[in-house]
Amino acid sequence: AAGADGFRFDAAKHIETTEGEDAGQSWKGTFWTNVLGALAGKNLYLYGEVLPDTGDNHEVYTNYFDITAHGYIWTVLNAVNNKNLSGIANYNRQTSTLDPAKSLCYIENHDSYQDGSTASQSYWTRKMANAVLIARPGITTLVLDRPNEDLWKDADIVAMNVFHNKMSGTSEYLRWAGNETLVVERGNLGVAIINTGSSSKSISVATSLANGTYANHASQATSMTVSNGTLSGTIPAGNVVVLYGTGTVTTPASPA
Repeated sequence: AAGADGFRFDAAKHIETTEGEDAGQSWKGTFWTNVLGALAGKNLYLYGEVLPDTGDNHEVYTNYFDITAHGYIWTVLNAVNNKNLSGIANYNRQTSTLDPAKSLCYIENHDSYQDGSTASQSYWTRKMANAVLIARPGITTLVLDRPNEDLWKDADIVAMNVFHNKMSGTSEYLRWAGNETLVVERGNLGVAIINTGSSSKSISVATSLANGTYANHASQATSMTVSNGTLSGTIPAGNVVVLYGTGTVTTPASPA
């Protein structure tokens, strides 16, 4: 009632349930059913900090709320730093993968920044890594605003967020134009392209987009062409390109 749109539950995996590995144990408890029952019908976004560990019972927590895809941080950061995006498809935890519809994904959060584990990651690396996340469907993404820095206001991150919301409800098809360049096609409505390479990249890939010329909605002034099922053009070095047709999609009432 005070205006909150959702809640993050800190250290959620340390609060027991009555299911999975907790079932029948002396420590089992009904905390989550009690608390979440009181929030029922409030249309809130809920996620819990369930970091990967042996016996973390994470499958059960996804019955209650989205959980943190913490292991995916390093999959994407390493991919961007190594300029090889070929291994980013699965939302990995430790030895398992997460359903994107139950995942809260980020490249950096307050803990990883404060404890130094991601503090050395450059602005460019974090921007490109966040672009990879935001381009994809199903997941909920979080962009950390470091002190004295406004990454979330970066023109390319803004363009990616608009794309993410406009593409709500569409599937994805991942293509690679060389390891350094990821093409994320969202149904037949739009395409986001992330080029981590140190030089511009000319691409020609299959697409479901309608024929026409598509202007980049991100910061770089460029355009790409679709002709008879082929998307072609040049992606600027170390940049993103965001394509969708003006007037062909509408922004949903709430984020994807």
